[in-house]
Amino acid sequence: MPTRSLLVFVLLALQAPWAGAQNPPIDHVIIISVDGLRPDAITNLGPTLLPNFYRLRNEGTGTDNARPDAAYTITLPNHVNMVTAHPVLGASGHQWTTNADPAPGVTIHSNAGAYIPSIFDVAHDNGLLTAFYASKSKFSLFDTSYDAIHGAPDMTGADDGRDKIDLFVFDADIQNLTSQFAADMAGNLFNLTFIHFADTDLFGHLFQFDPTPGTFYSSKVLLVDALLGQILSVVENDPNLQGSTAIILTTDHGGMGSNHVTATVPQNFTIPFYVWGPGIAGNTELYALNPATRADPLGSAPDYTGTQPIRNADAPNLALMLLGLPPVPGSTINPSGVEVSPFGSTNLSPTASVTGTATAGFAPFATVLDGSASVDPDGSIVDWTWLISDGTFLSGSTVSHTFTQPGFYSVLLQVTDDQGATDLTGIGIQVQAAPNLPPSLTVNPPSGAIGGTEPLIVTLDDPEGLGDLTAFSMSVAFNGSGVFVPFFVPEFYSSFQFGIDPQGAFQITWPDLGFWVNAAPFTSWTFDALLFDTAGNATQVQTTYQPLP
Repeated sequence: MPTRSLLVFVLLALQAPWAGAQNPPIDHVIIISVDGLRPDAITNLGPTLLPNFYRLRNEGTGTDNARPDAAYTITLPNHVNMVTAHPVLGASGHQWTTNADPAPGVTIHSNAGAYIPSIFDVAHDNGLLTAFYASKSKFSLFDTSYDAIHGAPDMTGADDGRDKIDLFVFDADIQNLTSQFAADMAGNLFNLTFIHFADTDLFGHLFQFDPTPGTFYSSKVLLVDALLGQILSVVENDPNLQGSTAIILTTDHGGMGSNHVTATVPQNFTIPFYVWGPGIAGNTELYALNPATRADPLGSAPDYTGTQPIRNADAPNLALMLLGLPPVPGSTINPSGVEVSPFGSTNLSPTASVTGTATAGFAPFATVLDGSASVDPDGSIVDWTWLISDGTFLSGSTVSHTFTQPGFYSVLLQVTDDQGATDLTGIGIQVQAAPNLPPSLTVNPPSGAIGGTEPLIVTLDDPEGLGDLTAFSMSVAFNGSGVFVPFFVPEFYSSFQFGIDPQGAFQITWPDLGFWVNAAPFTSWTFDALLFDTAGNATQVQTTYQPLP
């Protein structure tokens, strides 16, 4: 008999062969946040002075017109965005708005009033190694929020514990921090690493965020370029990293004058976003690769309604997608993980949807299965294939099916879009055995005056068939006395005959009622017929007759 477990089994079994084409394997992702980095500082210095920034730009894809959070252009709120894929404010916001070192024990979750999963949760719970290299003390917020006390239980596969960041390093000296990263990677090969460089922001506050070559601020951009060179060297000189490592580089904000607080100032909200690694489209504009899901905001700072710009908060789910992992649970920025893709033309997968006119009933149970609400965000659905656990395959957006036997059935729908991407979903159908209906019993003629040659015909039937009948009795009472005596005594009362009528019902016939007509002093007689089936259902009929005058 079909069971609920079959729905899960078939769903899992069929997802693998129906999965879409995969991008080149990436086992390691390094997210680099260059705090307070203005993109015009990169373009002003140029490829000769910034060879490593330009390697990311020319060998990978990116944009110089990405955006931070729509409401905040300060460090900590944006970095929370960059690990959780949530905005700061609103119903889906993480609500972290301050930019100071957090008080002891305060976490992203305690501030929000609920646990806020991060990129580290997903990577760690899937068995990957994670690391965070920070150059500002306030980043202790992340170490505390996702440590062995405050991290969520691991509910994915083997229990890897609650501490989501396997290694957290703080060093205000970004050169030492980079050297430490290089040394650690030689022995640990972290799958997900977040590196934060603070110097561009610190010197912007001290000496202004001036992107002109020769300024103190630009000198720190040059230093970061040298550190990028060290990171690229680590990747390219380790056979375990070479060809399987991607780098995402962005920032929390830009800067104007000596600050970056005002979120409506273009120099504050205009930031870079670069992606580099195997298979990633080289020397391309990231907006051009994702025209269906991201729109270049030009000089504006859009809120979170409408088609979005590329934001620094696209980084976490992009990184997880590169690693072949699902997006951050509950995240709302790039929630599918593929809204921002660095692989050239990206086809978004369709979403399958199934409804049934009814999903429970009695056998035989007929229903209409409707997949017409399935959607494809960037094209059209061209095929609907249905697999029903009774062995039936059907095709079409809407199909009909009848379940003839009781049981629980799985109904799976695979939809395929115009570029071959698929999605799979399913529903369950519960079919019960039809209830046992009462037997039918008729006596003809039904009443009135009868003559000596008229037959009395009793017809017995059952919706489940004559085999469902278990007992039949017939009694008679005279002159309205209400005292019934058994009628099946043919030697005394009359002879009777058995047969099957044209409709398959069982009939008992008394062909001659002369005995009753001549049996004075009876002025009336009442027949009581009672019929039972296997379910205990009973049908009773009483008929009263008088002899003809």
